[in-house]
Amino acid sequence: MKNWKWLSVLTLASMSQFACSKTQIQRTSNPPQNEIVVSNTDSVNLLVQYIKSEGIQDIPKVTLATIPHGLINGTTYSAYGTFQSHYQKVVSNKNGIFAAFLSKYVVNELDSRNDLGTWQVVRSEDGGQTFKTIYSLTTSSKAPCLETDNDGNIYLAHAMNRWEDMTFSKLLYSENFEKPHSVLVLGAGAGKYSCAFNESEKQFLYLGWSKFVRIDTNSMNVIDHRQFFSSGPDGHPQYPHLVFEPEQKTLLAAWTTVSVNEINGRSNYLDARYAISRDNGLSWKSPSNGSNLNLPIVVDDTGGAPTALLATDLSDAKSSQQQGVALENWLDSVAFIGDYFYFAYINTGLDHSNYSTRYTRTSLRSDETMTPVALEKFKGETIELNSNGLYFTTQTLPGIGSVLYAVGATENFEIASLYSFDKGVTWHDHAIGEREVHQPYAITGSKHLTSDGYIIGEYTSYPLAGESEGKVKFFKIKGRI
Repeated sequence: MKNWKWLSVLTLASMSQFACSKTQIQRTSNPPQNEIVVSNTDSVNLLVQYIKSEGIQDIPKVTLATIPHGLINGTTYSAYGTFQSHYQKVVSNKNGIFAAFLSKYVVNELDSRNDLGTWQVVRSEDGGQTFKTIYSLTTSSKAPCLETDNDGNIYLAHAMNRWEDMTFSKLLYSENFEKPHSVLVLGAGAGKYSCAFNESEKQFLYLGWSKFVRIDTNSMNVIDHRQFFSSGPDGHPQYPHLVFEPEQKTLLAAWTTVSVNEINGRSNYLDARYAISRDNGLSWKSPSNGSNLNLPIVVDDTGGAPTALLATDLSDAKSSQQQGVALENWLDSVAFIGDYFYFAYINTGLDHSNYSTRYTRTSLRSDETMTPVALEKFKGETIELNSNGLYFTTQTLPGIGSVLYAVGATENFEIASLYSFDKGVTWHDHAIGEREVHQPYAITGSKHLTSDGYIIGEYTSYPLAGESEGKVKFFKIKGRI
């Protein structure tokens, strides 16, 4: 049996049809037969038995295509096409693959809230080979977050009116996604935001760096709109994450804490913390001890929410900032599957000298006896993910179990992925792409594999010095099963 994995990369922007060329990804190694660390849960045992009985299947070759992305004005903003990995901008359903990205961005040097960006939502009906624009808007926000439902509709949210307000829109398949149905939520805007979807309740969930919003997607009524975050003595909220876990019917909110005090003229990313809700966002708790967290939640270590970081990373960041040195921790991605929380974050080292991606896993279960997993380097046998932008995605076999993937890039600018069969205890090489000239930046993608078993995502090729164009690329990787 051939040991090949294949990756497809497409550059998005001018959404006319384009010519395709071919590329391939080679797996670095075969997984050993005894690679699975089996816990006592029936689901993992069933999954292992399934994998052993089915074996590794040959993967068909896919295509690579490139089209111009378009100019982004300002060298520090020319990589913002897929900014950033803390929220989902790629989804799939029975009606195709959908992606959102920024195609133009004009910087206002006096006030960033007056920046002007043009973003697009595009659709592919041929598995990601070609795309066409179904919705585009010029506003002050980055690309919208995307969600979908079992009916194949698309939901999105973005900032409006100098980040003061938020607009929620739905695009219906029955209307060929041509007529957005929208509601403006006053005071809910933010420069950074994240979204989730509760399928059973048909509710869209939104978290900005200040407000939490819940919207009934049938009636378009806003049924919850509250202040969620409050700054503490040591930090302000940044980069919100939001995940809904349908099995547990539980929401996970997570965030990066940015320091109050500036170093070298800027605030620095210090910590990452999280909270859960078992009643669709009405009330919130600390997962570590079950204590109630009243809204608004104080975002730093005085507020009661647990940290997602390795203890040494948090203590080092605090002590370094007291000494005027910028050691930072920035939460890249979160996942919440079954009983477990998964976190990937960037640790920069002192003055960004030892940049690495960390990984931690904790449990929701009060009877959990397994030591939480913590990795100073997020790697498999030979592949190490070390990129500005990374995300988790899952592939589920009903009645059997789930495979968890982490998708990012190596320090050599190769798009790559790892997988775990044992709920994130051990990680293994999955796929690695060809080395790129430009650094893959803001790598983000769908929280779930497509129905035909593909990881899908997008990223921006970071421009080299003197370049003013950042190309947005779509990619797909065949899953393990």
